[in-house]
Amino acid sequence: MDAVGSLYRSISNDSEQSDADFDLLPLIKEELRNNIQKRRWQRGVLDLALEDYDKEKYQDDQLTPEEQAKREDRKNRNREAAARCRAKRRKHMEELEQSMVNLESRKNELIQQKEQLLREKRELEKMVDDHFRLCPCNNEMRGT
Repeated sequence: MDAVGSLYRSISNDSEQSDADFDLLPLIKEELRNNIQKRRWQRGVLDLALEDYDKEKYQDDQLTPEEQAKREDRKNRNREAAARCRAKRRKHMEELEQSMVNLESRKNELIQQKEQLLREKRELEKMVDDHFRLCPCNNEMRGT
């Protein structure tokens, strides 16, 4: 029994040590790459092979001065395009907000106009009712 416990502890210690030595990050990255590629295939998107991506090629310290200049130029163009996009979106939002303010103002004007017209209608209906009730010519026409 003692030998079994000793063997179990030994196996347990070895597995814990191997777990500590084993890095899961490369496996996780590989699984993510495979899932991305699988989704692309399912959608019929052209195969953008992830294996072709060469990390070393894109590290700044390994680029030639010409490649670094191109990369900086591309970064600057992207930065400027992003700034233009944000400005355009901000302007669009301001226009929408102004439009909303104008529409709400117009809505309030129309509500007030509607209330005014309803008041006028009630006054005119009251005047017509009073006229029919009090006018002697209407009594003659009705045969009263």
